[in-house]
Amino acid sequence: MRVSLSLWKRPLTPTLSPQAGRGAACGESRAPNSPKSLLPGRNIDLELEATRFGAAADIVSEGLRRLLDYQDISYARLYLDRLAPIAEADARAGAQGRLTREVARHLALRMSYEDVIRVAQAKIAPERLARIAAQMGATKGEPVTVVEFLKPGIAEMCSVLPHWIAQPIIAAAERRGWTDKLYWGMEIKTTSVSGYLRLLALARLRRLRPRSDRYNQEQAAIEAWLALIAAAAAKSGALALEIAECARLIKGYGDTLKRGAANYATIERQVIQPILAGTIVLSRGVDAVASARVAALADPEGESLAKCLAEIAQVSDAGDRSPLGAGRGG
Repeated sequence: MRVSLSLWKRPLTPTLSPQAGRGAACGESRAPNSPKSLLPGRNIDLELEATRFGAAADIVSEGLRRLLDYQDISYARLYLDRLAPIAEADARAGAQGRLTREVARHLALRMSYEDVIRVAQAKIAPERLARIAAQMGATKGEPVTVVEFLKPGIAEMCSVLPHWIAQPIIAAAERRGWTDKLYWGMEIKTTSVSGYLRLLALARLRRLRPRSDRYNQEQAAIEAWLALIAAAAAKSGALALEIAECARLIKGYGDTLKRGAANYATIERQVIQPILAGTIVLSRGVDAVASARVAALADPEGESLAKCLAEIAQVSDAGDRSPLGAGRGG
């Protein structure tokens, strides 16, 4: 029995559900669990740390479990360290834990971004191979051949290299117009010894991930996003929640990631920063961020977002010209 699967066509990363106990990694269903049951092994300290986040403890526990699987215990602790100031900002803003829950959910997803290492790790997971065999109706002992079709581009291949190696290669490819044209097509039989070992070797690069170009880019972007949320929470819990939700724009890899990141950067530059600076009034700002995010999600190419931003600018300009708009602060 032969099963052919295509990689690099759709995102592998599932969404951590906002509801308690839902949304396991790799897409498997799971009955509601206590925070303790979500963490593997003897990570007692992490289990106790998760309970400190109150109503968000279930989401935090799921995030910890996900990041332990994705990287290691140090990375999971970084997740907790990043959440602590958000929980404090939540309390000061009177958000009643909602901000902490949303940031915990999106932060776990952003920290477990998709790269070739993650793809390889997911593709050789024993539970995935067993699930495929069951879905194909294979009887016990019946051989099943799983063939993965990969087509990584220059960006995907360079993402696991150190910055000093990756950036010159990417710059040269961009100058020659190769970035969107050069791909390496290959077929790998996950169920063969050679195919499995090739993916296993790639998955084992996880230990080197913190030295990679993509890792450092992602961590800088995450820190900037968290800083915006904290700054917004000082003005309005609702605004901070909307900015947290903007993380939904940044997902996947390749062109999907590039478009989403560009749309997020546009919203930050034209909407979020002006709100924090007081040039867009706070009462309009919350709806403006939400509208821009929805437009970007509905049309990743950016046309809907451009129209939405133009409308926001018109409303803001009209407010500036009105007597009530003159001399206003945040």
